[in-house]
Amino acid sequence: MVLYTDDPFVSNFAHVRYAKFDQLGNLITSNVVSTAYVGSLLYDPPIIKTDYLGNVHIVWSALDSTLPNQNNRNVFYTKLNNNGSFIVNALRLTNNINNYPYSSNRSYVPSLAIDDQNNVHIAWWFRSAIYNSNTSMFYTKLNQNLVSMVPPSVITSFTPLNSIYWPPAIFSDFINNIHFSFSQEVSPGNTEIYYKRSFYQPSIFIEGNSSIGSTIKFHIVDPSRSGAPYFLAFAFGNSPGIVLPDGRIIPLNYDDLLLLSLNNPASIGLSNNIGYLNNNGYANVTLAIPNSASLIGATFYAGFITTNTQATQIAGISPAINITIV
Repeated sequence: MVLYTDDPFVSNFAHVRYAKFDQLGNLITSNVVSTAYVGSLLYDPPIIKTDYLGNVHIVWSALDSTLPNQNNRNVFYTKLNNNGSFIVNALRLTNNINNYPYSSNRSYVPSLAIDDQNNVHIAWWFRSAIYNSNTSMFYTKLNQNLVSMVPPSVITSFTPLNSIYWPPAIFSDFINNIHFSFSQEVSPGNTEIYYKRSFYQPSIFIEGNSSIGSTIKFHIVDPSRSGAPYFLAFAFGNSPGIVLPDGRIIPLNYDDLLLLSLNNPASIGLSNNIGYLNNNGYANVTLAIPNSASLIGATFYAGFITTNTQATQIAGISPAINITIV
């Protein structure tokens, strides 16, 4: 695959173009114009990645002729299938508009990562047109159907000594945590490299009254791991919990209730506690509380984990919530 741009000094505008060759160097697809937006890309080359299905993902920034004040720079994303046909063309991820005649809001030097679920992770720098304002790193996540999973959000922000021209590095690990590294000039002539890890903690909340004879729902959410396997369990205690080899702690004790909830959940009225999250990283689990006065005052904890697709590695760990039967 080859990704290139027109020379803006020759044509007075720049297209992002894509070409694909076979293993022998024979041209399969050529001159696929991935955007009609104009702008110099000389210092801001497009980034290209492929997923395991062979789809091609391209991200870049450019001036946008469809918006007022073309000094404003925006970030765009294109997805093509493995034949070079568009799935989405020049999706604008930012909306930078201002009324400054000689300056601009800039979203620029984006970077791109694809995780093992074909989710798309994009990071870029943003600099306001306001003099001496902060520069911020933004991040967004799209699922494989291009539905927004994480809207554009600020990862870090600071006031740089000079403009940043290098894109942030972004990487998705085997459990789909996102890692960022970037450089920052901290004093004249002194540039440091920084690292940041971003992950979205699973969450759990209850719908309904935990009284005897009632049914309650546990809504579980792990938005960064849509479609992932999940396991919800109960335990009588949450401390010290289960310590994993990597140092993380599942905040449920390894006790009889935990084993019962995983091995024979129906015996305690628990259903759907093992399954797969939907495309939005969501599932609900139900508990039918027996109508027995002997249960009043009983307290237990609920929590869940998500795993990788093969269920061989623990990915996300939810907090434990306390339930008391009334």
